[in-house]
Amino acid sequence: MTNISRLLHSNENILWQGKPVLKAFVLAGHNLGLFFFGLVFMAFSIFFILLSGQAFGGAPFPFNIFPLIFLFVGFAIAFGNPISTILAYGNTEYAITSQRLIIQTGALGLKTRFIDFEKIQEVNIKVGLMDKIFGTGGVYADTGSIVSRGWNQFSGSGGGYTMMRPDFIALKDPYKVHKILQEAMKDLKSSKD
Repeated sequence: MTNISRLLHSNENILWQGKPVLKAFVLAGHNLGLFFFGLVFMAFSIFFILLSGQAFGGAPFPFNIFPLIFLFVGFAIAFGNPISTILAYGNTEYAITSQRLIIQTGALGLKTRFIDFEKIQEVNIKVGLMDKIFGTGGVYADTGSIVSRGWNQFSGSGGGYTMMRPDFIALKDPYKVHKILQEAMKDLKSSKD
């Protein structure tokens, strides 16, 4: 966890830094409906491969390729998101500094997000079903900006446009992190007054 320290301003210090809990992080944004749909898609592809190979004494070449393509698509639907999330875990770290929030993540590349405290309108804690299972939770800072879902990292929200939030998901002690963030925001505001 040394990447974030290189990103600090000269008058900025880290108040809290951490990583998410792996199992909760992987399962936090995984859509179980898509997972089961992908598995069913794969099962039908395998059934068609077996049926075409046995019932017809071997299908012509194009008919052998299509079920394999559908098998691959089913695999991608079922396992693409968890594999991507596992890869992103190694690059994911969170920090609360004396001036802002920093989120660094990415499966293959590296995305870094900086949110100054002045832009944060509200901070919430969310403990979902997976969080209850793993003893974790998330801290969500609402900036009030509307942007594409791309930065709403593994939030499990629907498609289209959603509120842009720096999400500290799958934290071992979200209440402690929330308290540190609230105090840092209060300290910065009082130092400017």
